[in-house]
Amino acid sequence: MFGTLQRYLTRDLVRSCLLALVALTLMMTIFVIVEPLRKHGLSSRQAALMFAFTLPAMLSFTLPVAALFATTIVYGRFSQDNELLACRASGIGTMAVLRPAVVLGVVVTVISLALSNFVSPRLIAKGEAAARLDAGGIMLRQIRTQGCFRSGTYLIHADAVSPDGRELLGLVAADTSQPSDVRVVVAGSARVEFHRLADEVVARILLRDTAAAEMGSQDGSQLGQIVLDSPGLPDYARLKTSFFAWRELMEMRRDPSRHAEVRRELKQARRKLCHNALVTELAEAISEGKPYTKLRAGPTVYEITAGGARAGLDSARLTTRRRRIGPPQRVEVKAVQAGTEVEVVTADAGEVAARWESLANVSLVSIRLRGAVEVVRGSGQDATRHRREEWVRLNLPIPGDVEARVGSIDPYAIYRNPRAYIRNPHLLKQVEDFKRNRIRRILDQLEGEMHARLAYGVSCLLMVAIGAALGLLFRGGQFVSAFALSMIPAMMVIVMIVMGRQLLENPNVSRMLGMLSLWGGVAILAAADVVVFAYLAR
Repeated sequence: MFGTLQRYLTRDLVRSCLLALVALTLMMTIFVIVEPLRKHGLSSRQAALMFAFTLPAMLSFTLPVAALFATTIVYGRFSQDNELLACRASGIGTMAVLRPAVVLGVVVTVISLALSNFVSPRLIAKGEAAARLDAGGIMLRQIRTQGCFRSGTYLIHADAVSPDGRELLGLVAADTSQPSDVRVVVAGSARVEFHRLADEVVARILLRDTAAAEMGSQDGSQLGQIVLDSPGLPDYARLKTSFFAWRELMEMRRDPSRHAEVRRELKQARRKLCHNALVTELAEAISEGKPYTKLRAGPTVYEITAGGARAGLDSARLTTRRRRIGPPQRVEVKAVQAGTEVEVVTADAGEVAARWESLANVSLVSIRLRGAVEVVRGSGQDATRHRREEWVRLNLPIPGDVEARVGSIDPYAIYRNPRAYIRNPHLLKQVEDFKRNRIRRILDQLEGEMHARLAYGVSCLLMVAIGAALGLLFRGGQFVSAFALSMIPAMMVIVMIVMGRQLLENPNVSRMLGMLSLWGGVAILAAADVVVFAYLAR
């Protein structure tokens, strides 16, 4: 008889759990993941594929809630129909009746931990990689349906897309990474090329008929192309800690440089190091009385001389300095083609600056001369002279030897020992502040994610057990009462785990307070289990 009772309860538990699981998982997956991704331009086939890849992730969250609901309604109906009273009259104790619920709780805990720590991260990474390979199609579908698309900090608008998807008409591109200095490029048309590199797709937008541009202090009319990596796709698998496998969490805790955000920041630091190497080299050459001749645009070489130069982080100021003997030496830039001077510009002051042009995905150099600028074009009797307030040359490439020298430095080496590679105090402070502040927050996020997964896994068993006990106590056989009873412990635990994670990520809050909040819900639930089970055992 006891075996029959166990099979009866187990069968009801499994059936109710599966029904609740299907309903909850479908609702959560469609509205939380698939629908937002569909708005990014995924086709129906891709949306179905992403549903399959993200299903295990949703199961790890919905399975415990479904099991809790199932135990509450099954045991509530069991008690409401006086079957518990009949079991007691037959000598079967309450603890024996609750055994199938405990077994279900153990199974749910194991499955939930396995899904969240091992299965889900791998499948999500595969799904994201599959969608990333069709990034070009996603980008074009967004433009056709919505008129624009966003990729990271970039916003691209086009009036129309050609039928073959290779031409964009009426293009406006904006880089919003710096709200105080939004860079905008406007072009009459553009040709789109997609290049596959390993598991990435790079979009290269070749601009034509640039009509207007406003790029802060830069003139974007000379910008010829825009380069976007995996356009139009969120980067969940490589940035969100909730999608990391347990092994990845452990490795990143030991070595934060494995984190995608840290790698990106280190690459930016290496770019700034390249800029600083250029302006430092230029300032040293000027200080030694030598012309700097490494900047060029096509066949034109720019020879820069000045009385003095002072290097900053990414720019060098050129000055007219009076020497002990002779007149002051003005700032001078000579444009030379095939050994012939085609233009000579002199001024009272100038600046050579390097900056990362995010839209073009390349570092560019600008030369600016100010103050009593005199421009001489040609030579001999054909020479013409002009005076103006400012003379500018933009979008010059970084010298190849400087880029190669700095590019050979491993970004991780900069992370581990920044003082060995960085001489500029401002850049050194930026890197050390990032290590001290942002990396500390990343480590707290990783630790919070690990504890949250463990706490949620442990709470699965406790939630299922207390759901069964509450069902027996309150006779919650009706759907509404079972749902209400099951949601109380589930919401309490989830809210406290989420709050604990947020407190752990807050540098102004004690780490102990975050841990107490994160595990406090589990502790309260465990205490409630002990009290309720002790009452039922009497």
